[in-house]
Amino acid sequence: MIESSPTNQTRIYSGPDGGFNIKADEMFFIINLAQAGASSSKIGVAGTVLYNQHYSTVLAQLSNDALVTGRSLKMYAASLGTLATYAGGVVKGTGIGVGIAVAINNVQRTVKALIGPDGVLESTGSDPRALNNIDLSGPLDVHAEVSGWLFTFTLAAAVMSSTPQTPPAPPTTSQKALKILGGRMRRLLPQAAARVQLLSRSM
Repeated sequence: MIESSPTNQTRIYSGPDGGFNIKADEMFFIINLAQAGASSSKIGVAGTVLYNQHYSTVLAQLSNDALVTGRSLKMYAASLGTLATYAGGVVKGTGIGVGIAVAINNVQRTVKALIGPDGVLESTGSDPRALNNIDLSGPLDVHAEVSGWLFTFTLAAAVMSSTPQTPPAPPTTSQKALKILGGRMRRLLPQAAARVQLLSRSM
């Protein structure tokens, strides 16, 4: 949790030509790479499972009892980030091959910029106070932002031969014999690949 919060009864005076700023932000850059490979003459299995979790709370808050006097007040809360994930599973050989790649991203970000207590979404019904806690000659700016990029790539494949592997032919073997006996049939088999995105953001 990232928090910038002047407490109750705080007195802030920035002067007629000055300004007061409250800022809380986070920036993250996360890269996760995983690759699994296998080779087998009978049964081959290669798999990768990636789970990424990022929970964060960013709060820029001014108490409703704080006294602010000056030209301007700016409040800024932000969460800016990039998450890149790659998961791969590749199998090569003869017989049976299974490639599995799973990537799960669980990202929850909460960003708040507010004046007064957190959680008050409706008026309490009380009369306006006679005391003006925020006395400004200029603007009051309150800004909250959630931004970033999420990249996820998955690859699962099996390259299997229909005939068992044989030693290479002698150097004196004729080209005609190589054409008749040297060919082996191969096939590319795409396997299970999945990605799950669980995204939540609130401001």
